[in-house]
Amino acid sequence: AARGGASAFYCGTIGTVFFPNADLLMPTPLINGAVYGFPAWAPPSLTVSNFWLRFAETNFQLTVSNDTAIVSTGRLDLVAHADLHCAGNLVLDKGGSLYVYSGETNGGPTNHGALVSVTGDVIIASNSWIYPYSHPINGGSPLFQMSNLTIAAGGGFNANVAGFAGRITVPNTNGYGPGGGYLGGGGGYGGQGGRGSGGGGAPYGACDAPLGAGSAGGDYFGSGGANGGGAIRIQATNAITLNGTITANGGAYSGQDSGGGSGGGIYITCQTFGGTNGLLSATGGTGGTRYGGGGGGGRIAIVYTPERQSNAPAHAVTFTAMFGTGNNGWGDLGTLYFTDNQLLRETIYHSGVWTVPGLTGWSPNTLTVSNACFRFPIDGFQLTVTNDIAVLGANTTLKRFELTNAIVVCGGGLTVTGATLSLFGGATSAPILNVGGDLTLTNGGALAVYAGTTNPARDYGALVNVSGDASIGSNAWVFPHSHPTNGGSVMFQMRNLTIEAGGGFNANGLGFIGKISGGPPWYPAYGPGTGNTGSGGGYGGAGGAGNSGAGGPAYGSSNAPVDPGSPGGDYLAGIGANGGGAVRVQAAGSVKLNGTIQADGDDYGNIDAGGGSGGGIYITCRRFSGTNGILRAAGGTGGT
Repeated sequence: AARGGASAFYCGTIGTVFFPNADLLMPTPLINGAVYGFPAWAPPSLTVSNFWLRFAETNFQLTVSNDTAIVSTGRLDLVAHADLHCAGNLVLDKGGSLYVYSGETNGGPTNHGALVSVTGDVIIASNSWIYPYSHPINGGSPLFQMSNLTIAAGGGFNANVAGFAGRITVPNTNGYGPGGGYLGGGGGYGGQGGRGSGGGGAPYGACDAPLGAGSAGGDYFGSGGANGGGAIRIQATNAITLNGTITANGGAYSGQDSGGGSGGGIYITCQTFGGTNGLLSATGGTGGTRYGGGGGGGRIAIVYTPERQSNAPAHAVTFTAMFGTGNNGWGDLGTLYFTDNQLLRETIYHSGVWTVPGLTGWSPNTLTVSNACFRFPIDGFQLTVTNDIAVLGANTTLKRFELTNAIVVCGGGLTVTGATLSLFGGATSAPILNVGGDLTLTNGGALAVYAGTTNPARDYGALVNVSGDASIGSNAWVFPHSHPTNGGSVMFQMRNLTIEAGGGFNANGLGFIGKISGGPPWYPAYGPGTGNTGSGGGYGGAGGAGNSGAGGPAYGSSNAPVDPGSPGGDYLAGIGANGGGAVRVQAAGSVKLNGTIQADGDDYGNIDAGGGSGGGIYITCRRFSGTNGILRAAGGTGGT
């Protein structure tokens, strides 16, 4: 025995045991230690029980003729470029664990830094785990092969913070990995890393074959960026049943200025995939509390045989490639890739960018997105739901349902509670939401609609059409974003509109934008009423004069204000503030306003910049009423 001692703080690790050959080893080794001295061993069977055994030679070849069992808190370690070939089954039970440390590779799809190849099945019981570690600088990762893989609840694969490493000894450097963050930026992989004091790491790799590990966050002021999640690569020739966990999460910040690590990669090929209450997770880590950026989500890919999968039982497994948050910036969602759309159910708990080859639309009977951050990435996606849609959560910034330039048809009612439904605009066409029943926003729920451009055939940049009534509760909001350069805006149509106190429409600063940073100084920004050289934007009234230029002119129509507001002028690289957006409501019946409809221009962000003009609020209805309601389209304050 050469086992390390216990401590209230950190335990020691195992020491070394040297043998000139394997003659003294038994199929049930009674060894605590890292074994050196010979390159291979071929026992008829292997059971590791109550001992910690490490084969420490590089390129070690362990060939077991029958079953391999790691049980009763036993632990087996394999180091760089080791191979475990098991002709029977590999069983982990009663707290058994297998640690596999990868060597370097050249990144090719057939390469691996360590191999576990099992002719039979891999069975992981509760409280038992396989820990795959990618090479911390090169990113080489282990490969696992088997016939069937069964993981019980409370067990699984754990590659958390086992990817590319953060740099601690060299201050103010990128984390290791292709998406390493810079100066506190979060690591990127499936999603962009969040900005720190420097930039977040860029996405890389392939969504359909995520071979790589996750990248580390950036160091700043010697805080040390957090490690990325590792890579879990599983090839099963038959079925995978996941009732437990497969996880490759990025690490959280170690100092207030460090970036979070990106989520890692989970790449599974099999005939069928299923399970009950299972979890696959490749989330980005949290960035530091001062200058840190959050890690981007990782990549998860499940590649199965569609014909076999169609005959498999329905699964209840959750997939998440959520981004990490950070004080300076948040990462972006990672990717979730599948052979086809069979694994998408009508109740969605997943977080990530859902990616299926050729998927341009989906037509479920009902749809519930619950406590998830879920995105359909395809421009022009068509979502047609026969009955109701519900978007549910407890945090409007973290729990979201997002579509880009989509056509969404809801045959019943649409309810958004404690979460956000976001409809992003496209380059040449408009997102459209048609609701056959009522639209209800409650408990802080939000609807964010980003307009596309307008054209002679369409005078709106996005359309929300509600056949029934629209109701906006207290603390619930609609955010209509006008197109920042074209001015296309969102049109809302409904039967009756009710806005309760504390809720409403918020288009503050969502109109034409100020001059983009890095452009020529004193250059007019977007919008017909943009200010010049630090002057204020105009719309209903002219903007105030700046240092050496008149304010932006008034424009548009007083009785049909369909345009958004214009920005203030730039001066001495002080970017002009954005104009207020446009709130355009057509109610066939009544509008009852107890809350707020606002479209204010932004205040200056630099002492030499002009304030944005107020936006437009245009409401048509048969009856308008309310108690203590507010409609406001005020201009923003100019620089000092």
